[in-house]
Amino acid sequence: MTSNPSSSLPVPDTPATLVRLGSVVVCALAGDLTLDNERQVRRTLHRAVLQTDELVAVDCSNVTLFTASALNALLAARSRAVERDVALVFAAPGPHVLAVLEATDTAEALPLYLTLEHAVAHAGAAPSA
Repeated sequence: MTSNPSSSLPVPDTPATLVRLGSVVVCALAGDLTLDNERQVRRTLHRAVLQTDELVAVDCSNVTLFTASALNALLAARSRAVERDVALVFAAPGPHVLAVLEATDTAEALPLYLTLEHAVAHAGAAPSA
């Protein structure tokens, strides 16, 4: 892993990595999220939802490409989170990630935070649906 000055977490060497911060599970996404790694991203997000009863924060600070495959994995995780009454939030989405969310009218379906720290700090206030 390398480090990113804009995030408090190291940059993962894989497209999706889990880190536990107390009762919050952070799924750190990184690199190009495409059809080639959708299965791994989907499985990691699913594990994140199963590992907490409170909050999953999806850290996008190191995402360089966000495709429809990534969006599908994220929406599947959101559905699982709603089923389990677990809040799922998006942290530090860059302009390219926001553009995909806005173009597909999904930006309003997910609570967005400018930083991972804000997402974790507001864990109790984040809605699950």
